[in-house]
Amino acid sequence: MVPGNEGGQVKKKFVFVNLSINCGYNSGMNHGIAFLVPIVRRFGYDVVCLNIRKEIKPAAFLSMVKNADPSIVAFSCTSHQLKYLAKYSNSLAGSPGILQIAGGVGATLDNEWILRNTRVKGACIGEGDIPLEELLRNLQENKDYRDTQGFSWNVNGTIKKNPVPQFKNSFSEADLPDHSIFDKDVILSSNGTSIMLSRGCPYNCYYCCNAALSGVYPSPAGYFRTYSVDFSIRLIQNMIAKHPETNFIHFEDDLLIANKEWFLDFAREYAAKIGLPYRVCARVECVTKEIVGVLKESGCRLVFVGLESGDEPFRSRMLNRKYTNELFIEKCAIIKDAGLKLFTFNIVGFPEETAKEMANTFELNKSVVPHSGVCTFFYPYKYTQLHTICKERGLLKEDSQLVEITNYNTRPAIAMTASQEKECVHYQRKILNYLLRQNELTEIAELPSGLQKCNKAMRHWVKAFLRKSPLLDRAIRGTYANIKLKAARIICLSD
Repeated sequence: MVPGNEGGQVKKKFVFVNLSINCGYNSGMNHGIAFLVPIVRRFGYDVVCLNIRKEIKPAAFLSMVKNADPSIVAFSCTSHQLKYLAKYSNSLAGSPGILQIAGGVGATLDNEWILRNTRVKGACIGEGDIPLEELLRNLQENKDYRDTQGFSWNVNGTIKKNPVPQFKNSFSEADLPDHSIFDKDVILSSNGTSIMLSRGCPYNCYYCCNAALSGVYPSPAGYFRTYSVDFSIRLIQNMIAKHPETNFIHFEDDLLIANKEWFLDFAREYAAKIGLPYRVCARVECVTKEIVGVLKESGCRLVFVGLESGDEPFRSRMLNRKYTNELFIEKCAIIKDAGLKLFTFNIVGFPEETAKEMANTFELNKSVVPHSGVCTFFYPYKYTQLHTICKERGLLKEDSQLVEITNYNTRPAIAMTASQEKECVHYQRKILNYLLRQNELTEIAELPSGLQKCNKAMRHWVKAFLRKSPLLDRAIRGTYANIKLKAARIICLSD
C-alpha cells in the first residue's frame, strides 16, 4: 500500500524535519534540504520544514506533524542528533499512514542504528538528490518503494540494503535550492546568510567523515565537486534578491579554495556581480599569496583554518594532516598580513593524545595569535580511521552513551580514565578561553574610540583577571547572586 493512500487518494504533503538541537553551533540552515525541496515539489507535494533547534516534548512534535497532515516525514540529522530522531520518530508510531524516512550524515553513517531503534522505515545513504527522486517516482507509479536505490529499509525487522547510485556530478541543469521553507531568522543571522557551493572535500583527515561518506558510492573518485561558477553566482543572487538586507556571506564549504582555477574564476565573478564581504574555510596547503590576494580583493574578511592539533608528529600520524608547524605559522602570517582575520579550529580528546600534545595545540595558537577560534572534543564518527583505532583499542563508549552526546562541545566522547578526562577538559577550556579572549580583543579594537569601547575593554580585563583567580571569581559571582536574590525578595514583599 502507498503511504497516505488509505482513503484511496494520496495526500500530497511532505514534511522535512531538520534536527539541530543543542548542537553547539548556529545550524539553522540545512543546505541539503534546500536542494531537495524543488525535487519534492516537482511531484506535486506541498512542502513544510519543521526546523527543531530546541528540544520539545514528543507530544508537541506530534501535534506539529498532525497539523501539517503529511504522507511523508523526512528527518535530516547528524550522528549527534540520533537521540532526538528516536524520540520524535517514535512519537509518530500511532500514525501508520505516514512514511518516515531519514537522510543526512547521520542516516548514512548510522543507518542500521536508526532502522533498529526508531520508527523510521527508510534511511537514505549518501546525498539525497537521486534516491529521493526515485522514491517519489516509485510511489507515484505505485511501485514497491522499498526497491528504491540509495535507501536501506526496515522490512518487518530485517534490514534491506539497496545499491547506492553514483553521486551527481553536475548541477548546472539543477534547480536552484529553495530556502523559502526556512524561517527568516534561520536564513539571516545578524543580516548574514550561509551558502554552500561545493560538496565533499579532497582531503582524507582520519577524524573526519568525508572519506566515509564518499566510500558508500560505487566509485568515490571525484567526490569533491564545486558547482559551476554561473550556477554559484545565480544561487547567491537568488538568495540576495529574496533577502536584500543580506550584508555578509558565510561560505560553509569545507574547502571552497581547493580548486584554484575554479576559485579564481569565481572570485572575479563574485567581485563584479555580488561584492558583499564574506568568510571561507581554508587549509594551509591551499593558502598562497596569490590566493590570499584574490580573497582580499573579492571581499573576504575572515578565514577559518583547521589546525586541530598543534603537535606536528601526532597531527601527521593520527590525523593524516601532513604539514609542519613552521608552514602553519607561515601561512597564517600570510592571511593576517593581508588584513584578513584568522579563525582556528582545534580539537582535543583524540585517542593516544596526552597533555603534551594538547599543550602544543595551545602554544601553536599563541604563536599565530588568531583573532578568534574554537576548541571542541573529538567524536568517533563511524567508518572513519580513528573510529577503527578506537574500536581496536577498546576506547569506544557504548551506543547508549554516545547517543547522549548531542554536540562536540559537551565532553570527551571516548573512554578515558578520570585523570585523562580531567586533563582533556582542562585543555579544552584553556584553549577555548584563550580564543574567546582573542575574539573580545578583536571586537574592542574595531570599536570607535568612546565610552562603549572603554566599557567593553574594562569588562574584558576584569573577566581576564577573574579567569586567573577562580576562587575570587566564584566568590564575586556568589555575592552577586545573593544580592539579586535579596532584591527579588524585597520586590516580592513590597508587592
